[in-house]
Amino acid sequence: LYLSNGLRVWYQRLPDEPDVHVRVTVPYGSDSDWHGKEQIAHFLEHMLFSDHDGRTEEEIKGEIENRGGRRNGTTYSDHVSYYATIAKEDGLLALDWIYRIVQPHAMEPEVVDRGRQPVGLEIGIRPREFFDWIGAYVIDPPWLRVKGFWEREFNYETRQFRWYDPHTSLGSITPEDLRAFYDTYYVPSRMTLVV
Repeated sequence: LYLSNGLRVWYQRLPDEPDVHVRVTVPYGSDSDWHGKEQIAHFLEHMLFSDHDGRTEEEIKGEIENRGGRRNGTTYSDHVSYYATIAKEDGLLALDWIYRIVQPHAMEPEVVDRGRQPVGLEIGIRPREFFDWIGAYVIDPPWLRVKGFWEREFNYETRQFRWYDPHTSLGSITPEDLRAFYDTYYVPSRMTLVV
């Protein structure tokens, strides 16, 4: 089923199940990260759970968790997925909640700055030290790297085979970058809603 805005909807009624599961998938993940802005897809995933519409991150997450539900978002190489699982009687709340997660956000500079640290901690980045630079330029220099399968066969460079400094890259992502990435990839006609 496709809605008038192009959103694809997959719905399966399971009358004996006590919970409802709602998921939105965007078919662009970390392989779509812009050069010099690696981690932008992952950072945006975190930002969509951050302060929005006068509610704190804790309040946003609590809407589902305080009712015994589960929620999360995950960035993969080829897609980003957001979900909520909750008791059937709260199914409409879960639909509304997931809509508010993936709708456009203001990307306020102070919220973006606060959001950098959790992303950095999650992926374990830190500024490069002396021996990191030696390893990057002497032991494993970019010009010696073998192309990955997708780049070799289809001339499509995946982020996994890029040479970049994660700390510098994450630090260079601006609120405007996050909004531009959102506007480029978070289009209803590219998304899928599963209920």
